[in-house]
Amino acid sequence: MKRISKQSIILLSIFALCIVLNLLARFCTPFADWYTYHIYHPLADFGSRLSGLIPFSFGIFLPILGILLLVLGIPALIVALIRTKDKEKRRTIRRTVGFFLAWVFAYVALTETLHCFIMYQQTTLGEREYATLEATPDELLDAYEQVVIHLEELEPQITRTAMGYVKYSGTEEELEAEAVRAMQGLSDWDSRFSGYYPPVKYFLFPEFFRYDGTIGLFTPYTLEANVMPDLSYNEMAVVRCHELAHLKGIILEDEANFIAFRACVESDSVFLQYSGYVSALRYLHHAIMTYFNRIIDTLEADPTYYDEAFQIHFSEWSERFNDLDFRAEAAYQDAWNYYRFDAETAEELEEEQTEYDDTVLSDETIEVIEDVSDTLTDTSLKINGVSDGMQSYNRMVDLTIQYLKEAAPADKP
Repeated sequence: MKRISKQSIILLSIFALCIVLNLLARFCTPFADWYTYHIYHPLADFGSRLSGLIPFSFGIFLPILGILLLVLGIPALIVALIRTKDKEKRRTIRRTVGFFLAWVFAYVALTETLHCFIMYQQTTLGEREYATLEATPDELLDAYEQVVIHLEELEPQITRTAMGYVKYSGTEEELEAEAVRAMQGLSDWDSRFSGYYPPVKYFLFPEFFRYDGTIGLFTPYTLEANVMPDLSYNEMAVVRCHELAHLKGIILEDEANFIAFRACVESDSVFLQYSGYVSALRYLHHAIMTYFNRIIDTLEADPTYYDEAFQIHFSEWSERFNDLDFRAEAAYQDAWNYYRFDAETAEELEEEQTEYDDTVLSDETIEVIEDVSDTLTDTSLKINGVSDGMQSYNRMVDLTIQYLKEAAPADKP
């Protein structure tokens, strides 16, 4: 009987530990909650300090390195095995390569478990903070109105280019410092947001990520927050907070979106407040249009489906929405513009837009890439216990509505 090597025992122990921790978190939410606050928080502080010493995104560099090793290593391995006649040497080569791949898988499995998968099973913000996340269409419109009012109040204090795009008056370093202060400001509400925040890093090869619409990325295996380098100033503030929320243990996308919104609007920075409300405007507007189109489609198919009282109320609801939509028009350019345009003239703007368009693939190719990306993301979420997959992203709206409902009395004159 062959003896199992120490290296094999260590690797098997790591994989066994990952399985046990994932099962324990899946079936014991209190354990996931305890782990997030008492183990992950100091672990992330220490790990992000180490990765923060590297001046570029190591989390994006590693997969690129892995692909290069596969492309170059597989042919090299085949050649080496063919040229090596000694059976013992060939066995040593196979064993070395096998252990190398096993250690790579072990590292990924362990870091993903410790820095990501367990946090999927913790108590959600909705369960912890609110009695219910259910909201009526009227409450949805009330939240939208609150956002519009805030944007109207903040708009006069916002600097814009001659072409109407929001412009941040400080440096990107100052914007990042404001984002970190905004996140730390949530620590009185939740201790997870205290402690160290590493520098947010820019994507390597950002053009690749632009193809599938990725504007920010948290890499659990290196504990790094990454963003696109040419985001609009509004997006740069919110996306930074979003990725830093992941770093602090908020793994669900809808919750990270909400935390970014809350951190920004509770900040003492007018610019971050404006950015936060613009992000909320986008999500709320999408939810309103989804509801509106569903009712219209139903009425077109069967005008008698809803009773007269509902149709009268829906008509009044629609008029109110149209009025708010018109009032929010000034913020729309910022809500739907993800990338930065600094042009001060129409000619410069055309040049910038042309330069951006030249880096984008055809619509058909982008659609294929987005479909593959969405499928992988949806599958990953469901594997980690998020039963509705990417549909869970819409819960950002539910959390925002409840938050604004609680804030509403203080906002009224």
